[in-house]
Amino acid sequence: MDEQMTEYTLAEPRLYILVRTDIPQLNPGKLGAQAAHAGTKFFRHVLMSNDMALSEELAEWEGDRGFGTKITLAATEAQIYDAMVVMRDMGLLCSTVVDPSYPMTNYFGDHFTREELTCAYVFAPRTVSKEALAYLRKFSLHP
Repeated sequence: MDEQMTEYTLAEPRLYILVRTDIPQLNPGKLGAQAAHAGTKFFRHVLMSNDMALSEELAEWEGDRGFGTKITLAATEAQIYDAMVVMRDMGLLCSTVVDPSYPMTNYFGDHFTREELTCAYVFAPRTVSKEALAYLRKFSLHP
């Protein structure tokens, strides 16, 4: 973004997971699995990056517990795509999760799998722009 963003310091880094609310068959079990996919993808992204600063942010996020704060937000497919553009423009690490074999059942009771965007993650390091946090606050917590 061209305009100057105001920095804010969080108490600790956060991993925001945007989970779709517009998939009728995303029950709590599937939601948990998809959120875990997002966390795994984030962790793998950091490890594969060979970026020391990012690795240090990951270590700070993990802390003594071995895992950091995760906040699960509700979003539609369109909102997730929009959020990825905005968050990348604001310089935050983010990515979508596309399940290549998401299980579905059609109107006739037939079971099948299909490729489905299920969720996304946004990593907010301790120092993050107020604008990025304001954008993420537009989303409700996932019910």
